[in-house]
Amino acid sequence: MQEMINFRKPKSLDTLNYHPNIDVLTNTRVTNPIIKECEFDLTSPYIENIPNSIIQTGGVLAILIDFPVKKPTVFVSPEIKPNYTLHDLINFVRLTYHQLYRDETPDKIPSEVPMIKGTYNRITTDGPYGIYGFHINNLNITDFMYIDCLGIWGMEIDC
Repeated sequence: MQEMINFRKPKSLDTLNYHPNIDVLTNTRVTNPIIKECEFDLTSPYIENIPNSIIQTGGVLAILIDFPVKKPTVFVSPEIKPNYTLHDLINFVRLTYHQLYRDETPDKIPSEVPMIKGTYNRITTDGPYGIYGFHINNLNITDFMYIDCLGIWGMEIDC
């Protein structure tokens, strides 16, 4: 059974654009604002080959999920720690994506969402995020970047 996450204060991207210093993100110091060459796939639990260094001190982890969704959303970790490592960030991203795909189609297993006829793309669903084009097993995170003005982590995804 997959782990369920209780996110603290999910915020829409529109809200954060106007209030970049929301209370849960204060006292955050980022030690590595751009992390490259940390490629991992969202369905594999193996990240041992990725160096595990401290990337953020204080605050909470907040990530922007803006692909493959029509409604970009920021998710804030329910956990508060003095230091966050790259493995913490990867695990939070992985759990968040799995939860997002489950929430999008609660009546179906995410991999059972049909494909667009004649393509390798999944149909766009009309759940809370509007996932389009890709099943979770098609997504690979390649880079993270800290969006300082918003106080959140973003990522680059290869499909």
